Amino acid sequence: MISELPEQLWSLTNLQSLDLSNNKVSDISGSIGNLTKLKSLNLWSNSIEQLPEELWQLTKLQTLELGRNSLSNLPPEIGNLTQLQRLDLGENVLYELPEEIGNLTKLQYLDLQHNYLSSLPPQIAQLTQLQTLSLSNNRIAELPDELWTLAKLESLSLDNNGIKEISEDIGNLIKLQTLHLGWNKFSELPRQLWNLPNLANLNLASTGLTDLPADIGNLTTLKILNLYSNDIVSLPTTIGNLTQLRDLDISSNDLTALPAEIGELARLENLILWSNQLESLPSELGQLSNLESLDVWNNNLTSVPEELGNLTQIQHMDLGNNELDKLPQAILDLGDVVEY
Repeated sequence: MISELPEQLWSLTNLQSLDLSNNKVSDISGSIGNLTKLKSLNLWSNSIEQLPEELWQLTKLQTLELGRNSLSNLPPEIGNLTQLQRLDLGENVLYELPEEIGNLTKLQYLDLQHNYLSSLPPQIAQLTQLQTLSLSNNRIAELPDELWTLAKLESLSLDNNGIKEISEDIGNLIKLQTLHLGWNKFSELPRQLWNLPNLANLNLASTGLTDLPADIGNLTTLKILNLYSNDIVSLPTTIGNLTQLRDLDISSNDLTALPAEIGELARLENLILWSNQLESLPSELGQLSNLESLDVWNNNLTSVPEELGNLTQIQHMDLGNNELDKLPQAILDLGDVVEY
């Protein structure tokens, strides 16, 4: 690993791309300003606490990777980099963003996860080309109204903040494919969320949910649904509408039963149900011909339907920590993939 950079590096004035990631660099020389043709600079995973002001003069930069450093301040001069399309500032110690962040109008990707941000400047609305915004693991309690105007957003990650409310204007984000809201505590979620037409990945883990509305069935493009660690007591029958679903995690909830319609999730590959209060399983689970993993560990099952033996693609079936005296022969015939 490199800890010091040779001065000769800064004389390579025709450089367009410089990758110094995964090193132990702590100091960047002001001579970096000589690299006026630089389009991509990767300083990810170093030990940098401060950047030279000359860096903000590299106005041809399109990609700037500064994640996993120790940056505590982002100067207003960041706004000079108007050609930036990708900016990674994740895993630093940033407490605020300058309003000049709004000058980066060509930005498509912005990673701010694992910082100490408590708010976003309203100028975020000027990032009209933004497709990916990651704000997970910050201290944001309230989201600005301007966030919901970013109509090109395809991925929005807000996991593990202090957010208590999602605006109904989330319905404006019709291109959204990935939405992570886990580990926040919501009193309720707006009905507009359940009508996002392109949503494929939804994380609502540990959000205080006590039930799922029937409108969940409108999200027919969903492939991944994470409902881990909530207080959900039942699933609506409309769960069967999610025919594109491949991964469903409802572990650590309060389910006592599953609707028969769960058998309509023909593309489901992973079904995680551990630590609920399930007393039985519907025989329709045997219709899930693509299921590779079924985990119902730590429930209250006294029997399981023999139709589970139809799951010929199954690679792991955990039936442990239940009240099962014996298993149907059809399930035993699945062999070592079954744990009980």
